[in-house]
Amino acid sequence: MFACCGSSNKDVTENEKLVTQKFDRQLEQQNKESKLETFFRQIQNNFGTGFTQDQLNTYKLSIQTAFLRNLQAATSIMEQIRQSVDESNSEFAQLLLQMQPEVFQTMIMSSNKENEHYTEDSTDNYSTFVDKCYKLARDSNMKSIFEAPMCYQLKIPAHVKTILQSSVLDQNYTVSVSDLVRYRLKTTQVQQISFKVQGRSFRLIDVGGQIAERKKWSAIFKDAASIVYVASMIDYDLTLDEDPSVNRMVDSLQLFEQTINCETFRSTPIILLLNKFDLFKTKVETVPLRNTFKDFKEPQEPHKYIQDRFLALNKNPRRQIYSFFSTAIDGEIVNEIFKTSVKILLKEEMSRLGFE
Repeated sequence: MFACCGSSNKDVTENEKLVTQKFDRQLEQQNKESKLETFFRQIQNNFGTGFTQDQLNTYKLSIQTAFLRNLQAATSIMEQIRQSVDESNSEFAQLLLQMQPEVFQTMIMSSNKENEHYTEDSTDNYSTFVDKCYKLARDSNMKSIFEAPMCYQLKIPAHVKTILQSSVLDQNYTVSVSDLVRYRLKTTQVQQISFKVQGRSFRLIDVGGQIAERKKWSAIFKDAASIVYVASMIDYDLTLDEDPSVNRMVDSLQLFEQTINCETFRSTPIILLLNKFDLFKTKVETVPLRNTFKDFKEPQEPHKYIQDRFLALNKNPRRQIYSFFSTAIDGEIVNEIFKTSVKILLKEEMSRLGFE
């Protein structure tokens, strides 16, 4: 969830305490699978100060480690469903499954000439290791688990396929903005960016993805001129890792309801981003929405049904919820949505001041 700063000063209610408790569960999940980072980085790149190459390269180790962890996870899935890789990749696949995650970073760092533990042998070993990783990632049987409907049946995150098709393990690899968008790197602290649009100053704060920073949220929320709530549309058949009995979208709906209707935000403009719309359109053809929501009936459009479920939770009839179907990895779509959102905020502010 994002907060756009403005002003508000309300006492904390019991309902707000419930929201905070709900955030605990929600953010534990986001630490594993960030939903907000993509939007935040897109906006920082397009409206804020952007990224220097030095800043981008600070993410290099995290991105390379993410590649290896995702390859290991995909290999584990292959083993679980008893789908074998090509014989030439079989021995390395078993070796990869036995490796501890911290070993990945050690191998990458030791191959860097600037690292104190660098040796030519470590570079040669790393080069051989990388070749085997790429060969396994491109294994024809491995690729099959990322194709619909298999990937939906196995509940494999859609971004993993894109990750394993990249070449980020190369020693001369340099991080690009598009890499930051594709790779889900968890938020480790409250982040904020300041920028100007149409001559007006804005401050966007990302408060998602970190439990340790939760105590700071109340101060941030009191100054929020708007709340941007991001919901993943493809979560309708998935459950929380913390509690497999709880459906992710149902959980998101409950959190949305409690958030927008608490006293602090009762009159605050709300922008709802229904994200991963592109993936949803493909997935819903294979995994029926009615499997989760029994009251869904055709000819109603699935994406409109989800939108209506969220919008119906608004208990303030005088406040409009501004909702958009979004694809966070598409910079042009994010640009248009954000520009429209800024116009909405300016209109709301003028209305509040008595100008129509």
